[in-house]
Amino acid sequence: MKELQFFTEKVLGSPGEGLFSEAFKEYQSYIDSNKSKLPDTVVNIVKSDWYFNARDPRCPKDAWLINQRIENEFSTTERQKKPAEYEITLLGAYHDCHLHFVYKSVVEIDAPGNAGSLLEKDYDPWRIDEFSRSDDGYLVHKIYFLSGKVWTIKCQSFEFGVTNL
Repeated sequence: MKELQFFTEKVLGSPGEGLFSEAFKEYQSYIDSNKSKLPDTVVNIVKSDWYFNARDPRCPKDAWLINQRIENEFSTTERQKKPAEYEITLLGAYHDCHLHFVYKSVVEIDAPGNAGSLLEKDYDPWRIDEFSRSDDGYLVHKIYFLSGKVWTIKCQSFEFGVTNL
């Protein structure tokens, strides 16, 4: 199965269409047809009525990255690094909650540019994102920031949580 890359590209290419765009319908169909291959957490949030609804505080749109955590495991007997856990914490767009994206058994993090700049004074809001399954069976999360930065995280499993402030 190829990595899905048309949803965010199409939505970003035609601003204003948002949830009603043909691309969003295609993305929902993709999720429906691949739900057995995607973590339940992903299916549940993508199919929810709030994840892509910017009026809902749980929606990541316009949220600010406030923390990143990478946890590596090392095998002393095999002398190699085991897959990492990676967590992104966002301050919700309404500043009333934290959104926690936890990636388990991470095999790749592609975050070009200075990731630290996203944590500085001038925050770079989360614009849109999509989940897909790669040809080699991993979950792929592609995140677009307002500045144009694009992050891609590839992992085996995923958890999402909200903490109200």
